[in-house]
Amino acid sequence: ALEAAGENFVSKYLLRNGYLDLLRAQGQTLREFMGNMDTMHSYLKRETLPGLAPPSFKTEDAPDGVGFLLHYWSFRPGLGPLVQGMVGACGKVLFGEETKLE
Repeated sequence: ALEAAGENFVSKYLLRNGYLDLLRAQGQTLREFMGNMDTMHSYLKRETLPGLAPPSFKTEDAPDGVGFLLHYWSFRPGLGPLVQGMVGACGKVLFGEETKLE
């Protein structure tokens, strides 16, 4: 349920409410995009959402050399599936990529 909510947040809220250009400006690949999420969240907190308590992300090379590892930290427990849905939707919508999240 949370994974589907994450997908819907991207496809039905962000894209329909004028965030597409902001999202596209975060990178040309999913890895670059995810690597810029902390900066984007800081901007949103400063400019439009002062109460935002965003998660933090870090990317690194996958040990097998295929894809990348995404590390996620949040003050709010239990939202991993929501983030998985959001990342998958961003990969598909912004970069035309199917993502495999483990």
